[in-house]
Amino acid sequence: MSYTPYTLQPILLSASVEESNKGLHVAPSSSSPAIPSVSPPLSFFGRRTTSPPPLDGQSRGNPPRINTILSSQTINTQLSGSFTIDSVEAWDTDLYLGTSDGHILHFILEAKGKIDQNTSVPYASRLERKINLGFGKKSVERILVLPQVSKAVVLCDSILSFYSLPFFDPIPISLIPHIKGVSCFSHDAAEEVHIGEDGTVELCVVKRRVVQVLKIGELVQLKKELPLPDGAIMITRYSCNLCLADAKFYRMIDLQQSTAISLCSTPRITPTTTASTYLGSPQLVARPVATVVKEDEFLVVSTMLPDHILYFYFSVLVNGAGDPLHGTIQWSSYPKALCVEIPYIAALLRNNTIEIHNVLDQQRLQVIYLDPSFEARGMSFGHGISVWMENLAIRLKRCPWPSQNSNIDLDSEIDLQNMLGREAARYSTVPARILVYGRDAVMAQLPTPLLLQVDELLDSSHVEEGIVMADHAFNSMSVDNSVYTERLRSEFDYIYQKAGLLLLQATVFDDAFALLSKGRMDPRVVISLFSNLIREEWLYESPRIIVFDTVKTILEQVGTIDDIVTSTIEKNYGIDIDHETASSANMRSALLKNAVDALLRYLLVERVRRHKTRMSDKAIDTTLLSVYIINEDSKAIFDFLRKPNKCCAEHSVDALISSKRYHALSVLYESKSMFKNVLDVWTKIYTGEYPDTTFTDSLGRIKHLLLQDINTHKLSLSDVMHYTWWLTDQNPTDGVEVFIRSPQYLVLERKSEFAEYHTRLACSYVHDVQEEMKTEMQQEQTHDDLGKRRRQIRV
Repeated sequence: MSYTPYTLQPILLSASVEESNKGLHVAPSSSSPAIPSVSPPLSFFGRRTTSPPPLDGQSRGNPPRINTILSSQTINTQLSGSFTIDSVEAWDTDLYLGTSDGHILHFILEAKGKIDQNTSVPYASRLERKINLGFGKKSVERILVLPQVSKAVVLCDSILSFYSLPFFDPIPISLIPHIKGVSCFSHDAAEEVHIGEDGTVELCVVKRRVVQVLKIGELVQLKKELPLPDGAIMITRYSCNLCLADAKFYRMIDLQQSTAISLCSTPRITPTTTASTYLGSPQLVARPVATVVKEDEFLVVSTMLPDHILYFYFSVLVNGAGDPLHGTIQWSSYPKALCVEIPYIAALLRNNTIEIHNVLDQQRLQVIYLDPSFEARGMSFGHGISVWMENLAIRLKRCPWPSQNSNIDLDSEIDLQNMLGREAARYSTVPARILVYGRDAVMAQLPTPLLLQVDELLDSSHVEEGIVMADHAFNSMSVDNSVYTERLRSEFDYIYQKAGLLLLQATVFDDAFALLSKGRMDPRVVISLFSNLIREEWLYESPRIIVFDTVKTILEQVGTIDDIVTSTIEKNYGIDIDHETASSANMRSALLKNAVDALLRYLLVERVRRHKTRMSDKAIDTTLLSVYIINEDSKAIFDFLRKPNKCCAEHSVDALISSKRYHALSVLYESKSMFKNVLDVWTKIYTGEYPDTTFTDSLGRIKHLLLQDINTHKLSLSDVMHYTWWLTDQNPTDGVEVFIRSPQYLVLERKSEFAEYHTRLACSYVHDVQEEMKTEMQQEQTHDDLGKRRRQIRV
């Protein structure tokens, strides 16, 4: 499956229907402008110029691949009004449509949250205003939004007029007069999100035989003017370089040097409705198409041969030399419009298709077929409009897991679920900078989320191919803190977790656990697959386990490792567990051992990763110890316990006692500074109650521990005295030595006045009193809780 860069999503089915269904007060025309209402810019985005008015035509090619098909069921524009859409611009959730009858329709897009069954548009489009430009029923050729200065520029009837954002209020002509006699205009693509030091942005305007550079701010100022003997019908700009075309040639103009260079001939094509000469032959019309690719690179469309139309990619240097770079891009039909979103070039062609090419190698990546009823007229590359994708939202929705627990605080759970819902909504709102418009409908051309493409592969059992595609994108992911990066990271988590569970079902344990780790699945979820290792209380401890809804469904289908192995045996041998043969039993043992070994490697990786992020997880360490015990790896057990660990003492003690590893048990206690328990185990090993041949010199180690200067919070003096008497019974010499050096013996029996002994003895007494008080308080709290529960039961 090839990567498809874009997906088309309808955002406005019929502007005609919307307009006719809403009774609106028509805003005053620009001939009688209202007081301007200048709104501050919400964000800054870059923009490229769009192409001249498009032409319809017949296809000269038959593209071999269809990646996206929009049927008449998706786009239904049978209800048409008295106007057509001739230009489109968008900003955030504001959509501006220029009509053929001299109006601007200002729509507000609001996500519905869920697609209705009878519509394919996840938006409630609200017609906010209808603005009459006041130039008669003339086509609105182009709309340009300049959020840096909170203004919009409109070209209609060769007149450039100005409006304030976001409500499109006309700016009084006393502040910014209309500019007449304009054939085309362009902003500076190099400014992107920037604004000049004087708070202005620049606009290049072509008027008959001149090109003017204007500074747009609160007012309009003329910065520079250059002669254009042949005029221009198309213009685009990057920094000091202008790429324009007149009826004969494409030209490159250096604004700093005031020099011009001819590039190639302006293409002439047959319009949709052909005019005929007196000889009856069709009249060709100049239709140049060009756009900025990136810094000092422009893409211009040209023709080479009458029967084979080839289009060339040019890169123009800062000095305006006009030297071509890279290779050439061949289209199957003449482009109506071009939009560049690095590294892709999108071209709306006359044969009702959109072709996507890679800028770097010029290869065609995707062909999108449009339904003829859409009547595609043009494309607009704008500042971006926020588009909500339901398919993405469904997959990125997460939930707490598991949900069945009577001890969960319901209010906290509701707050968590609301937070997760907002997260999914934020991640599934995708910025679309390319808009495709038809006669009275608009679609957004969205970068296809990687998740949707890979998920299709996973669902069709092409797991390995999906992983390769995800890995390629993962290795090139940026590391900034933008919402886009957060969403992409969430997409990768979903992909790797789902792929890991699918491989788990296929008993490919090592690869499965590696993917689950890469997908940042909570280790407690992985451990829960092993019913003999998980502790239920871990699943509800803070922080709560969060999983994707889809992953949760797969988890419930997968079951445990035992279930997976049993299912595999049933498929391979056609027998159930009650009729297992020696061969199937061997297979079961091998698969279970492979699963445990893979889990061990997974836990070691997770332990290192979480240590680097300073995250402690007792579930990992406790399970790791249990796996070492299952594998009977004595060396690994002692190495693990002698280093800092987060093992849960209660569960680890049970596992070590059950496996009769008493020496290791004492090491665990020692790592937790539970010295009374250490002494208890050592004395039992000495007496034979806990037989363990790996522990030697019991009395010597007991004596050594009793002689250590241990904080009384960790080993009270009463415990020291208890085990000292025990040691005296076993070896009087060692016991007396410990007594002589004991604070209680030295102070109470020998009447020592050494301050350190008195302090240590007093601290031990204080600790004993604190422990006694703590025990009494816990007992009182337990008694109160029982009383409350009895009263609740009675009620």
